Amino acid sequence: MGGSSKQVTGYQYFANFLLFIGNPIEKLLGINFDKRAWQIGERISFGSNGEMIYIEKPNLYGENEGGVYGTLRVKHGTNTQTPCTLYKKYLDENGLPVSAYPYQSYILFGGGGFPQGAYGLSEAELEAVGDELEVNDQYYNGGFYLGNSGYMKEMLLWPKRIHIKNDYGPQWYDAKAEVPDLTNIVDYKNNFEINNDVPYQTFTYYFADLEIGYLRDELFRGLPLSDGSGSNDAQGDVSNYKQSILNRVQGSGFLQFEFIKVSYLITYHTVEMDTNVPPGLEIFEHTEEDVSSEYPNTSGFKARRVTYICRSSATDIGLDMHGKYGFDGRFKFDYDFVINNLDNHQTPIYANSGDINPIHKIREILTDDTAMNKPEHNVNVANFVKAADRVWDEGLGISWAITEKSCIDAINELCSHIEAGIRVNRQTGLYEMVLFRDDWFKEDEIHTLAESKIKSISFEVQNADDVVNQLNVSYYDRNNIKNASFSISENASIKNMQGRVNAESSDFPYFMNQRNAAIVAQWKLKQFTTPCWKGSFTTGHNQARKWNRYDIVKLNWSRKGIADLPVRIMSINLGDGVDNTVSIDFVEVVPFSDELTSTVVIDDKIDVTPVPPQPILFKAFELSYFEAVQAHGQRTVDDELAYNPDAGYVAVVAQRSQNNSLNAQMHTDAGTGYENSAVIQYCETAQLDQSIDRLASSFIVKKVGDLASVRIGSQIFINNEIMVFQGFDAASKLLTVKRGALDTIPKIHADDSVLFFADDFVAVDSTEYALGEAIDVKALSTTPSGILDLSGSDTQTVTIHSRAIRPYPPANVKINGQYFPIEIETDLILTWVDRNRSQQTGGEILGWFESGVAIEANTQTYLTLIELDEANLVLASNAVNVTGSSSYTLPMSSMQPATRSVQIVLKTTREGYDSYQYFNHIVELSTFFSAPYNLTAIVNEI
Repeated sequence: MGGSSKQVTGYQYFANFLLFIGNPIEKLLGINFDKRAWQIGERISFGSNGEMIYIEKPNLYGENEGGVYGTLRVKHGTNTQTPCTLYKKYLDENGLPVSAYPYQSYILFGGGGFPQGAYGLSEAELEAVGDELEVNDQYYNGGFYLGNSGYMKEMLLWPKRIHIKNDYGPQWYDAKAEVPDLTNIVDYKNNFEINNDVPYQTFTYYFADLEIGYLRDELFRGLPLSDGSGSNDAQGDVSNYKQSILNRVQGSGFLQFEFIKVSYLITYHTVEMDTNVPPGLEIFEHTEEDVSSEYPNTSGFKARRVTYICRSSATDIGLDMHGKYGFDGRFKFDYDFVINNLDNHQTPIYANSGDINPIHKIREILTDDTAMNKPEHNVNVANFVKAADRVWDEGLGISWAITEKSCIDAINELCSHIEAGIRVNRQTGLYEMVLFRDDWFKEDEIHTLAESKIKSISFEVQNADDVVNQLNVSYYDRNNIKNASFSISENASIKNMQGRVNAESSDFPYFMNQRNAAIVAQWKLKQFTTPCWKGSFTTGHNQARKWNRYDIVKLNWSRKGIADLPVRIMSINLGDGVDNTVSIDFVEVVPFSDELTSTVVIDDKIDVTPVPPQPILFKAFELSYFEAVQAHGQRTVDDELAYNPDAGYVAVVAQRSQNNSLNAQMHTDAGTGYENSAVIQYCETAQLDQSIDRLASSFIVKKVGDLASVRIGSQIFINNEIMVFQGFDAASKLLTVKRGALDTIPKIHADDSVLFFADDFVAVDSTEYALGEAIDVKALSTTPSGILDLSGSDTQTVTIHSRAIRPYPPANVKINGQYFPIEIETDLILTWVDRNRSQQTGGEILGWFESGVAIEANTQTYLTLIELDEANLVLASNAVNVTGSSSYTLPMSSMQPATRSVQIVLKTTREGYDSYQYFNHIVELSTFFSAPYNLTAIVNEI
């Protein structure tokens, strides 16, 4: 009988951990693991103490990678929330203080499942179950299943905070706080049969015989829908041949508070036609369009397209169409009915969530104690309500997650999203919103200024060639979890400019869909392409002192043929108390309501088909002493180098090649074949937009990654130089750095050179290599479907120089007071500062141009000066030990007569190891091409 053996094929990983979200939230709409779709889970409410979410997706990452399952205890950040029982138990066992973290939202990931008896319970019954689970710490034992690999995959959270303030108080003007997202819908089409009894034979009633479409069940996903019912109702004076008919089309089985788009075409012959909205149906948008011209053969019947965006508090959606007909006895309702139901109707928790009204967000920034902390009575309530109503009607909701931003910048960005401005009314002292719309100001609110009251006026000349006729628009595509873009062009302007396109960029990072970005982009493009007056004028008109920024003034100036020109005040200056002349900058008001002959070109949608592993951009290098200390600790590194000072380690940084790749594998070959040496976590990257010299500390970059996530003060690897990240301006793409950090010196870099923002994402091969070894390195991207083949990756070879043991070179080297001069005219005067490898292991990393520190113990500084003739042949060489000094002078008088240039080599040496890099520069002598500088003149009197 044969035996059997067991083989371990893999591990499953579980963990209990606490994940902080931040400030208070209303709810967690969903969680997305590794961008594998939003998970809603089964939920049990704990009332004001949060909720429990059970997620069961054990094969989310695939058969081999596993998935996730367990419970999420979500704390919303109330001031009355209590500690999670499992977390409290852990802290108690370790003698640590327990906190519920009031006003902080967080998630505790733990084990457990959804109680079997909880399925099918009402919300109130589920809350009772939640009360029992709240105190049962045994329920959450076992840990949250994270998959079959030893690392945690990326998680995206979708929190919501709209109807509460930052202190968990009720939202101001809550009825218009949430702007519904009406774009996340799909079309379901069906023709409804209209059945009507006709009691009055005197008149002819006829209705189109519309059959129920055979795809009804498929299109409506099995929702039970009634066929639509009609009834006749005699009203009015029958003797005058006035009759009316009432028809209802109704669908049932919808979710409560689900957004529905109802659209129907009616052809009718009547004197009146209207639609009655049943109680409980909340209308968000209602439009009617006469489309009779599209139906020319209707024998005198009219055609109208009616559209409603609505949400019902009931599960039935019904609309009553009511018509009154006249003497001719003809009446017809012909319904072409379309109901747009939200996709995935069984998970409305996140699908039906709208965005916050930007006006509410602006008001919160003004009044919240964590922002500008203005008293609420300093805000014009009626004005903000008016603005909130208008933006809500326009559907321009926004979403954002801000870690740090100035209040003024935030308000300005929000105003840009909705074409608005904020001001303090100089008469009332209250904050007010001004929406740049045609009808924002009433006629009696518009000022008029006679020409005689204008002291002086100047106009800016607009060059037709400078007209912007195309906007490249970017926004955030929430459905696809990515930034997206499209372009919008004004065709008439392009034609007038003989096809020449002048484009500008317009960013809407807080719009979550293309619809909102397109609406505001149309407004902005209209302003760009419309020739308009702008300039400034002065006036002594007394009433002008009461005007406010963004007010509209009707301007008159006969010399330019201007009469009652509406202009908007962009800035106003009241004078200095001596001269009280009012100075005003203005721009002509461009009507928003006028049509544009524009074209919107949307970028092609990204194919969501899983992408196989792709080659990645990476950089392999020998590990520096600083990185070795960061990875293993200074004592460990020093002990290893004391035992084997020739040792060196190979490291890699890499750029993410595709969205479905969480990390990569580092493979190394020292001559015996490739081995999997380390896991590579991707870092952010950018590319130089132009070449830079050794002195540039700020420069423009392109193809920029998410630099907002990069830590200030972290390392940047570019070619053979290490820089230090100091900041990045996203608008101008200006990157600011320190140059020549650690054991490197500044280098010249060509355009398109790649900058790797290493931060904490350096992968290190733990193998210890010897001086002189050449190690081949490959970086292989990984995806759920596999790993890139070795043949698909480039090979980079790293030669070991025992980099970690070598001292840092001198820095801040100047020649005659200049950095890297081409030539000198006087004696060669060299200055420098020292660096210290063992001292610079923490804190702020020094750049090459910064002041010095004490030199590392047992380190010598050597200066070599090589004199070259016109053919670059060596005439003389002089090596000097300049340890302990910071300057050296080589007089011209001591140089060889034929010397035309001097090569300067400045380096450090410690216990036989030269610095990894060193200063090496050639400077020309200009003495032979200019007047003598050291002649002595003797004047003899006669």
